[in-house]
Amino acid sequence: MRCLNSGESKMLQKDILNYSTKLKFDDIVVDAVSGESTYLKITNSKVDSVVNDNSIDGSIFLSKSKRLIAEDLPDLSEKSVKKVLKKAAKTIGNLPPKKDYYGIAEGPFKYKGKAKPDQRISEFQIGDLANIAESMISELDHKNLTDIAGMVTLEKLKDSLITNKEVNVNGSTAYIKVTAHIKTAEGISYQETAAFSSYSKINIKGFCDNLYYTVSQIKSRGKIKNGTYDLIYKPSSASNLLQEVTSAATISEVEEGSFLKGKLEHRIANENVSIIDSGIAKGMISSSYYDDEGYPTRDNYVIENGMLKTYLYNWSEAKKYNTQSTGNAGLIESEPNTLILNYKNPEKSLDSLISEIDKGILITNTWYTRFDNHSTGDFSTVPRDLAIYIERGEPKFAINQIEGTQTVGIRVNDNIIRMLKNLESASKSSVQAISWDAEEPALVPDILVKGVKITTL
Repeated sequence: MRCLNSGESKMLQKDILNYSTKLKFDDIVVDAVSGESTYLKITNSKVDSVVNDNSIDGSIFLSKSKRLIAEDLPDLSEKSVKKVLKKAAKTIGNLPPKKDYYGIAEGPFKYKGKAKPDQRISEFQIGDLANIAESMISELDHKNLTDIAGMVTLEKLKDSLITNKEVNVNGSTAYIKVTAHIKTAEGISYQETAAFSSYSKINIKGFCDNLYYTVSQIKSRGKIKNGTYDLIYKPSSASNLLQEVTSAATISEVEEGSFLKGKLEHRIANENVSIIDSGIAKGMISSSYYDDEGYPTRDNYVIENGMLKTYLYNWSEAKKYNTQSTGNAGLIESEPNTLILNYKNPEKSLDSLISEIDKGILITNTWYTRFDNHSTGDFSTVPRDLAIYIERGEPKFAINQIEGTQTVGIRVNDNIIRMLKNLESASKSSVQAISWDAEEPALVPDILVKGVKITTL
């Protein structure tokens, strides 16, 4: 965001709310976020550069006679904000009404378990990030992994939300994110990312050990044939797969015909599988005890013991279906929060999952997940970074990447409900996983899915 000129004044949220009221909007939600971000870049196993970014911006949601409009407020100067609001007041009358819109959350609310950012992380400076980077470089160097590239990121965010329905709430978070990218002697590129919002949970050695364990399985490179394979999804790729489930459980996607439509109280997964949509999960960098309209978030069992138990609603959608909001606003339509996978009687380790496979693939990351038929759940996705062929419980070789890219030369083509039913095991340790395609982190372990269709590219 640009800095305000000396003659400009920043418009406070309450003033934005009051001005919007004068323009006779029915529902008003004003959200402001201030952020302090520090990015420390690693190149060739050395700290390369540091970038600091401080910003404050906002957004506003407005309704009038069931007509809805949402606007970004990248500049909170009085002149800029009033210009945006005046334009919205002229534009909104030309929009078609959303006949099934029933307003925003009506407060005030009581919030449980208000999370505060870890004080030690909140006080981090550039020197602390440099120490983390040097520790990561040193750990990987001891494992003979050199020419490391990556990033250590510090995010400090403050959010404040106010509405004309007696909601006035704020929250804050601070977290560290580390990314390491390596290229092995076999010419395979691999990237791993971890996030920490608790100082006591920062474990660079564990992060490096996990990265090394994965790449140490590489014996050589090779190709595989089209066929059916058992797949082990590492947490990053598991996050990408499973968050398609909570997205499909939002009532907005159900109305559009997602693969979960009409399946409440039906078995859609292995009976050992439970998936929770949570806004209050401790230690997750995406947790917030209120949603985008200020309604309290909670734990929602989307899947419990294999059964689909609930859809996800914002306030208006809940009114439409004569139920309660699940704390999943999105103001225009419902959105999922943080995904947590629970698996009964999980295996102890990734090794134990590998030992179960007769013919399979270890997948570390995926991208370009696309549905061929959203109503049935038929989809495809492309592995990236590193995929390891496994035979008779032993890693054999890294599947070739497409030359000049990080894309592995195979494609997963299957059905997501069938895969949920064939999710037959998981490792014991869940991690805060960040994937390429998923918008939010998820708390997931390594998972084993039997009998998945694979084609070569």
